[in-house]
Amino acid sequence: IRCTFSLQVGDIPGIERVPFWKEVVPEEFHRYLGASVEPTKDDPLVRVRDQYLAHRDASPRLHWALAPTSPEFCSPVLLQGLAELSEEHDLPVVSHIYESKSMALSGRMFMPEHGGSQVRYLKAMGLLGPRLSLAHSVWMAPDEIELMAEAGANAVLCPAGNLKTKSGIAPARGYIESGVNLGLGCDNCSCGDAQNMFQAMKLLCGLAAVSDPEPGPPSAADAMRIATVGGARAAGLDGKVGAIQVGMKADISILDLASLALVPLNSAARQLVFAEGGAGVETVIVAGQIVVEERRLMTIDEVALRQTVEDVMPGVRADLEIVTSRIDEISPFLLDAWRRSWREDISLERYAGRHRE
Repeated sequence: IRCTFSLQVGDIPGIERVPFWKEVVPEEFHRYLGASVEPTKDDPLVRVRDQYLAHRDASPRLHWALAPTSPEFCSPVLLQGLAELSEEHDLPVVSHIYESKSMALSGRMFMPEHGGSQVRYLKAMGLLGPRLSLAHSVWMAPDEIELMAEAGANAVLCPAGNLKTKSGIAPARGYIESGVNLGLGCDNCSCGDAQNMFQAMKLLCGLAAVSDPEPGPPSAADAMRIATVGGARAAGLDGKVGAIQVGMKADISILDLASLALVPLNSAARQLVFAEGGAGVETVIVAGQIVVEERRLMTIDEVALRQTVEDVMPGVRADLEIVTSRIDEISPFLLDAWRRSWREDISLERYAGRHRE
């Protein structure tokens, strides 16, 4: 496969920046929420630079990006250092932002010097520009969307993961109409479950339809563009992948036109977005190499892989019991902090069927 790899870093613990955690969660549990007995001596900026310089030429299919975990968990020193590293090596920067209302509230509470805006914080640190991609971007205010458009920054929407985590609906139409380049993601395996771009495209269109009753974007064609050329730009691969053109990297998926979703073929865009689920993908080519043929992986022994998964599961389940027990202890306090966040007015609503009083 082709991968844009980024080592996620931050230097401010969650206990310091998630609203109400410090006030609500008993101190004996703070160690579970990022508080350390001793400050770490490991400089995250040095770690990232060293990893990049050591491995940047490992494979022509391996690309690099910088990944401040989320603005509220990154100090000015770290963000400014990452901005300089990005400029020096022309590296894209990817970060989470405003996935939940709590994250948006964190900006209001802890960044008054930037008007409570994490986008303005990123701008002040020298990161807001075409190389920056912001994942989720659900609770983005209209003026912040305009700032992103002016700077040429990217938003990567993750509708499936945001539904599962009850995070709300990103203002896709607002981004499109403002001219913000959008990419589309599936989120990680615990939030999005199915790493399926067809699901993500369909949800992108469907959720926008319950956010605004007026006809308008995103259409199926918009979803296709966002999932291909938009995503390539957001990943720092603009002009390399995302389209079938001379000089591109020959990353191509071939679908079987006999698939029920495509019979009869009336509109490739609408049928791929609203009817196809992935079963019709017959061949996948990466950098000109066939990696899936007749729906069979050519580069991985699937039987051996499944057996490996079964072999490690007893250890995984034992670890899960430990984590679950720890979470059970602190869940009531985290839920209390979450509910306190919901009582705060941030002049935004990102849930269908809800309105501000």
